[in-house]
Formats: sequence, C-alpha cells, structure tokens
Amino acid sequence: MEDAIREIEERDGIRLTWNVWSTKTSESSKIPIACMYNIHQQTNSLECEPIYCLSCRSILNFCCSIDYGRQTWNCVICGTRNNLPSHAKDISPDNILPEMSEENSTVEYVLCKESLFPPVFFFIVDTCSFDEARHKILINALKVMFSEIPDDCLIGFIKFGTNIELIEINKTSPRRTYLFSGQVEYTPKTLINLDSLSVKGASTILGKFLVRKDECKDFVFDLISNLPQDPFPVVDAYKPIRCTGSAVSLAVSLLEGNFNNSAVKYLLFTQGACTLGPGTVTSIKYKEKGKNDNVDENDAVYDKAALKYYTDLGNRIIDLGHGLDILACTIEDIGINHMEKLTSLTGGMLIMAQDFNEEIYVTSCEKIMAKNNNILLQGFNGKVVVKTSKNLEYKGILGMGKKHNVHWKLGSLFPNTNITLLLSQTSEVKHEDFGYVQIVTQYQRSDKKLVVRVTTFARMFSENKNECINSFDQEAATVFQARFLLLKNYDEVKDCERMIEKNLIRFVKSYGNFSKGIPGSLVLPDSMSYYPNFMFFFKRSLLVQTEDVSKDEAVYFKNLLYREKVDEALKMIKPALISYHYESGIMPVELDTKSIQPDVILVLDTLHNVVVSRGSYVASWIKEGLHEQEEYLSLKEVIEQSEEFARELCLRLPTPQFCITEENKSQQRILHHYVNPSASGVVITENISYDKFFDALSRVVVNSDE
Repeated sequence: MEDAIREIEERDGIRLTWNVWSTKTSESSKIPIACMYNIHQQTNSLECEPIYCLSCRSILNFCCSIDYGRQTWNCVICGTRNNLPSHAKDISPDNILPEMSEENSTVEYVLCKESLFPPVFFFIVDTCSFDEARHKILINALKVMFSEIPDDCLIGFIKFGTNIELIEINKTSPRRTYLFSGQVEYTPKTLINLDSLSVKGASTILGKFLVRKDECKDFVFDLISNLPQDPFPVVDAYKPIRCTGSAVSLAVSLLEGNFNNSAVKYLLFTQGACTLGPGTVTSIKYKEKGKNDNVDENDAVYDKAALKYYTDLGNRIIDLGHGLDILACTIEDIGINHMEKLTSLTGGMLIMAQDFNEEIYVTSCEKIMAKNNNILLQGFNGKVVVKTSKNLEYKGILGMGKKHNVHWKLGSLFPNTNITLLLSQTSEVKHEDFGYVQIVTQYQRSDKKLVVRVTTFARMFSENKNECINSFDQEAATVFQARFLLLKNYDEVKDCERMIEKNLIRFVKSYGNFSKGIPGSLVLPDSMSYYPNFMFFFKRSLLVQTEDVSKDEAVYFKNLLYREKVDEALKMIKPALISYHYESGIMPVELDTKSIQPDVILVLDTLHNVVVSRGSYVASWIKEGLHEQEEYLSLKEVIEQSEEFARELCLRLPTPQFCITEENKSQQRILHHYVNPSASGVVITENISYDKFFDALSRVVVNSDE
C-alpha cells in the first residue's frame, strides 16, 4: 500500500487519510476523509481545450465511460450523458483522447485564450536597513530577484521608511517621484482624487508606474544599485520610523480596480517592524534606553489593531486575485505574527532570514523566480473548484488561500504549495460503490497563457472495517491532524497538548486491539502503528511548544506546516534522521538518543534546519587528518556524502538554515532538542521518552470505561 500511495502522489500530487472509504460516518469522525493536494506539482500538459459536462461543468477524464457507437460520454460526477465534440468523433478503444488515459489522471490544458496583461511584479522596499552592511544584503537580494524576472513582465517600484516614495519608471526623463505620508491607509478613491497622480485607469498606470522589464531594465537596476537608506535619522533609544502597512496599502490601491483578476505579485522587502501609521506593531520608543528591544517585549496594545489591519489587507489582495511575498531579513521579531495573513490568505511566500543570513535570504529570493523553459515555476491568480459524485460531499479547504463564492482563490501557486480538501460521505453511499472527486484549478502562467489543471480520482466505499484500516495513510493523517488542531489559537501550550492527547486516546480506543485492564496487550494495526509515535513528536514539536520560540518563529513554522506537501510538512512534526557510517553505510535511523554514536555522522532535517552532526570519534579523526589518508577512503566518502546530501536538502524553498556541528558545540542543541530521550545521560532533558508516553497512553486506553 505504501508504494502505491507514493506512486499516486508522484503522479497526481494527492495523499488521502483513507484510501478505502467507510460507508459509516462514525468511522470517519476520528480522522475525516481528507485529501492533501499538491496544487501546482509539475505534470503532463495538453495544448487543447478541456471537454466540459454540459450539466455540472466537470471535465472529461479517465473514469468516464464512453459509448463509441453513439459518440457520447457519461459524466461520473453528475451522471449526465454528453455528446463528444467533433474533434473526438474518430476515437475508438484503441485510439482514445489523452485525457481518457489513466496515466493522465492529472493533466494541464494550456488554453488558446491568453490574459490581457503579463504578470506584474510590484516591489515594496523598506529602506530603514539595520546598518550599511545589512543594506547591501537588501540590495543584493533585490538585484537577484529583479534579474530573474522575465523580460516581458511589468515592474512597479515603491520604497518606504518614514514616508512612501512611488517612483515613475517610464522611458522618458525626467522621471518623477511621488511622496506620500506613511500615516494613512490608502484606497483607490484616495488616489483617484489626487490630481497630480492622474491614475484614472490602467492606461494611465501602464508606461508610467508599470513598465515592461525589458524597457526599464537599466533604470531599475541603477535604482536598486544606488538605493539609499532612509534619510531620516534614528534618535537614540528610538526605533526607525517605518510605515510598512501604509506602503502596502498604497501599492494595492494603485492596482485595485484596474488589474482585478490579473497576475500581480507584491514583493515586500523588510528588515524591521512597522512603527508608524496603520499596521503599527510596536512602539517607536524602546522600553529602556539603548536596549535592543523586540516586538515580543512590547505591550500588546498594538496586537489587535495590527492583526485586523493586515488580515483586512490580505483579504483585499486575494479578492483581487493578487499575491504577496514577505521577504524578511532580520535579527529580531518584526511583527510577522501580525503580517502573516498577507501571505497565507494570498498564497504568497514567507521568507524569514534570521540573524541577517545573507545566503538564506538571497538564495530564497532567487528560488522564488525559478524557471523552466523561461516560464516561471510559480503560477498566478489561481481559482480552485472541487466537484464530487453524489455519494460524497465537499466540505471545504484548509491552508493557503481563501473561499470566494464557489471558488477557492490563491494569488500565488508554487510547486510546493499544498492544500487540504475535506470530504464526507452522504446518505447515498453504498458498499463497493466508488466515490469520485475532481479538482479543477485555473491559473495564469508568466507567459500570459491560461492553464486549467484537472486531477480526478476515485476510491471505493466499504462496510468492512479492516479494509478501511489497511488503507490508512498514517503520514497524511498526522499532517492533517496537525493542521486541523492548530486551526485554533490556544491560550496555553497545555491546552493544545490536552487536545492532542484527547484525540489520540479516542483514535487508539477505536482501532487498537487490547484486553481490558492489561496495558501491555495494546496493539495497533500495522497501517496505524506509527501514528501514536507521530503524535508524540507533534506534541514536543515547536509547532506546539511555542513558548520555546519567538512569536514570529511560531507563526513562520505554522505557515510552513500548512504550505508544504506531506513528506515535508511531516518533518516539522517528526524530523528525518539519516545515519552515515564508514562500515554500515547510509540508512535512516530512529529520531532517538540511541542513534547518536561517536563513530557516526547524522544528518537531521527539520525542514527549517539542516544539521550535519559528526560523532566525537569522527570529529577527532577529521582533526587528525585520517580521512585524507588512502587507507581511510571509506571515512572520507561518508564525510563528503553526508555534507553533499545535506546541501541538496538546502535546495528547497525557503532555504533552510544549514550547519555542521559536533559534540559539545552550540549547534548540537538542535539535534538534542528533537531526539527521543530513551537513553539516560546522552541528552539532559525533562521530557519523557516515547516508551513512557506509550505506556501511559496504554493504561488510559485499556482502563477506560467508555
């Protein structure tokens, strides 16, 4: 079953909590029928129009039955019989349309119709840099991102600090700069009433504030290269005056009404917290003179208003079909916990390069603009519709984006964007019937082409509980449960822990086999045997233990959980650990203190961190230069292989933090934080081991009276 699950994910980008669906709704109440869907995973494309059902607007697919004699096809979603179009009249069982092949259960149709405008990339640049060295990091990131944008895309540019500067980038000189107050929330009406700006339609914006990259390349590159820091001085014991919220509202208002439902991406570059105007997240004054204060230490007086402001702004952006990326490079909290809705509602990317890590920042910016055949890998202005057969009900979506009428909208789609679809049985379900689901996503490519992506799948309903149990995908279920439980904001960490434990006890009681009153008798089916272990690590993870991290980090980790596909999101819950040994070779090992051995190199992947941990013997051998001697070639190989593998992991977006460490070094604490403390003395911790956790779980389950 596991191999089949992986094969289906590779082809269709789907992982289901259950791969055989119970006819009883009570069986799905513990873990619902949920589909984790990689909405923009690369797949086969067809240069033709999809064939729609006249009744429900679902699309012809491999599940549909064809009457070759009558030249009709039967819709599996609504049951309507449709005539085949003229170009399909010659099909036969030996000559079928590509979309009717089971291999094309996921396919993309590249439509003849194109978008009116190419994608717009609107730079919103914070010039209140931490210092001159960090300002150079900003300039390098801007150069990299700008250079990767396709030449036919439209470019806009705003810079802000105490005030906002909207820059004309038209071809003729002199180019004017318009100065705006940073204390105002801007709307389209505000801008229309400004006679000096003259923005009364798309035609007045194009060629003035939005110009094709190939027509403004030299000017914008010079603008970036010579970008000055905010000229207003920062008074001692005060923070820089930064009007982030106002600047974003100005950029959105400029395009709102003229570029609705177009491919637009706002690129917000920032190094600090908003301290002026709407969206302010912190006081302008430090609490103590000279103290390097951060947002977390300030009074919560701004929290409610700031969160509401950025949530409303995120809703404005996604209602237009636009997306926004936050590209933060900082050494302290800057209010990401308030601003995150700008990305999660719009599908935008959130980059948080801590400690001003230039490699993370610049490489992440570069990866955002990754291309294939000169077409950006990211998509724009996505609209998702889910259609189901009558024995299934579509309940909604969790994750990036927002419900908008019958659609789910995402302003940005990346190859790693994952959403969660919720499904449930209806009263019409019958044993051995199949339930059909079709996910239709329309989006715009960077070459203006409109694409319709169609994924169709079917699963059988069964009254047999064992059939359903054997089809359980415990990895997908773990990621779903984490996403579902973290929808709620808990007052205390213990409240979240109790909810995890309550749901786990309920699950184990339903599917475990045990003798009443005998804890050692509890056994779970093979398909569910790792689920308690995953929940144990989820409870210990930084997703739950938010007191161990800053508020910005907590929100950033949660953003990754909802964005990434199952295998990657699972690393946020239970990191992957790979062992490299000069004799035993390379193998995955348990995330346990027993895996920490002096003659072993471990590679830990938490998604956010990639750590190469060298055992004490290995570290000393390297210092002595043994790996350079011919007789120790196998040692040299595992040293090189471990580092090469770790660096390959860093190719993902966002770029993770990477380090090489060893025993008694500071970064070793990352590994020690995650491993299960089964062996005493190796890791000093107050956390209980998994064995003790499972023993306690067993006692509760077998002694329950319910």
